[in-house]
Amino acid sequence: MGRVLQGRRQGDCASGFHVSSGPKPGRADRDLFDDYGVAKRGNPVKLAARVENFLLQVIVLPWGSKLVPVYAAMRVMREAAGAPLAPMDLLIAAHAKTIGATLVTSDAAFGFFSAGLQLEDWSQ
Repeated sequence: MGRVLQGRRQGDCASGFHVSSGPKPGRADRDLFDDYGVAKRGNPVKLAARVENFLLQVIVLPWGSKLVPVYAAMRVMREAAGAPLAPMDLLIAAHAKTIGATLVTSDAAFGFFSAGLQLEDWSQ
């Protein structure tokens, strides 16, 4: 996420992504995985600040029950191919697919789900 946020300003986002000018989610609306991602990288202060600023500018959509069968199908597909992905990565991909959002990632493994999952790589 650090590479994605570096040098981006509100309104500079790629297609399929919109920085909201509406109600801002508070820290209580955040998911514990946001903090996990920062902590995993040694909890650098600059990255933590960029993540915090980014999350205060967007609406974070809640998981919905419609993603459960999508997640299950995606997980079974990856496991059958002998290339499982981390459960949280699959959950995020299933969420994007369920709501018709674009998944921003530089991980080529998500190309496996080309049908119905829009991908965009901001690292290039």
